[in-house]
Amino acid sequence: MNYNSLFLKRICWLLCLSSCKLQPVYSEKYLQGNSSNLCAVEIESIPSIAGAELYHHLSELIPYCGVTKYRLTVSLSYLNSPSIIKRNSDIFRQTTTQLVNYKLLDIQNQQVVTSGQFNNIASYNAGTSAYTTYIEGESTLETMALQAAEEVRTRLILFFDELKRV
Repeated sequence: MNYNSLFLKRICWLLCLSSCKLQPVYSEKYLQGNSSNLCAVEIESIPSIAGAELYHHLSELIPYCGVTKYRLTVSLSYLNSPSIIKRNSDIFRQTTTQLVNYKLLDIQNQQVVTSGQFNNIASYNAGTSAYTTYIEGESTLETMALQAAEEVRTRLILFFDELKRV
């Protein structure tokens, strides 16, 4: 009886999902409709080492087809704050907050087509060794750059999908 009710729940769940017209954002069929607009985005270089890492990830995620219709401008800022775990000891964590602002400009009329901002928060262990703490911090910044690039790409895909529907 338990297996039958579980099977019935799964069938109902699939029917509900198929009736809402949900579709995966990263499917090939979905990306083909948005790829012409997405590949027409030129990414401006971003100053700083973390900005170069973000530019690298964005250029991998957003293919460039040679025809430029839009220019993507991204700015980064960081805030580091230590968090002490145990008093009178060397054990603490460093929390890094990344603020990402992006603007998509139409090249022909220099108007802002879409813009937005979002935060990423990450933390890492800061130890007694300055080298270990530096390596952990750089690894955290690299991970945050990858997350920010994926977030910007997702927002652009959703924007171009809404633009196509209108």
